[in-house]
Amino acid sequence: MSQQILRLPDTGAVHTRRIMSMIAMLIVITSVTYGQGTKPVTADDLIAMQKEGLSGQTMVKAIEANGADLDTSAAGLMVLKKAGLPDAVIDAALDAGRHAKPIAATSPVDGTEVGVYLLRDGSLQQLKLDPTETKTGGLLGGAIPLVGKVKMEAVIRGAKSTVQIPLPTDVVIHCTGQNAPESYRLIVLDQKKDHREFTFGKVGALGQGGGGVAEQGLPLTFAPIGKNVYKTTLQNLKPGEYAFVYGQLVYSFGIAP
Repeated sequence: MSQQILRLPDTGAVHTRRIMSMIAMLIVITSVTYGQGTKPVTADDLIAMQKEGLSGQTMVKAIEANGADLDTSAAGLMVLKKAGLPDAVIDAALDAGRHAKPIAATSPVDGTEVGVYLLRDGSLQQLKLDPTETKTGGLLGGAIPLVGKVKMEAVIRGAKSTVQIPLPTDVVIHCTGQNAPESYRLIVLDQKKDHREFTFGKVGALGQGGGGVAEQGLPLTFAPIGKNVYKTTLQNLKPGEYAFVYGQLVYSFGIAP
């Protein structure tokens, strides 16, 4: 008696992708829900799902099932946007965050948002983001030359930062988990009469190259003090104006004489 082999009909690649998407969605939701209690979805989780190719609908379902625990500051949302997450996913995470219970801080770094902080007398003071304008070739919104290159400079209004600190001072940086604390470059600002500025690149008709913030960064040593949280100590710096720069994010401060 001959054996008969049961063969499944070929339903096509489109149908297969739909099945795999549904399976992936179930895995994401159940792995979070039925682990050690309900674990809220974090920014790192969303970025990892994006890299694995999960759909926005899948990520929204995971957020709806488990809630979200992420940084909703401007800096935190910019990180999610730059990672390519759909607006619907970010909106779902924000909605979940509004209904989340506040985190009780048991140490100075617990419950902090992504950003740069000054550690003073056991408490943290967050440095605010500085709005900047771009100046090319010495002029705001200047033209790009056809020959050679000109500096591209970021301008911060005001000759001095409203935050002036003594030395030594401990600085705490809360990263996203997708970047290292060394990504935050400490640079010296060029102080002018009514503003401060720094060069973030050079540009010409053939493109941009050289002269960036990475070449200006002052050496720092970081020590981990929490999850994605690091501390460094500022010392042996001359009085003047400084800033931590990460991408388009600028956190300025001054060192008092």
